[in-house]
Amino acid sequence: MINGLSHGVGEQIEEHMTELGPVIVEALNNALEDTIQRLACGIVSDVASNIGSKMNNYLDDFINPLIQILQSPTI
Repeated sequence: MINGLSHGVGEQIEEHMTELGPVIVEALNNALEDTIQRLACGIVSDVASNIGSKMNNYLDDFINPLIQILQSPTI
């Protein structure tokens, strides 16, 4: 759903990151469901593409979970 929203509203997705950011982080931290983590990685990528340099405002929230995913042998 967030993926479609991101594509649909484009750059305006940034206005909703206060609400969406924690949901994305929760999905990134979902170690029990690697499919959810993969989808969350795609969402982070889509959001970053849409908001460009404004993504810097949210990197502190996303970096650690993304690093954990990269270090996971199962993903």
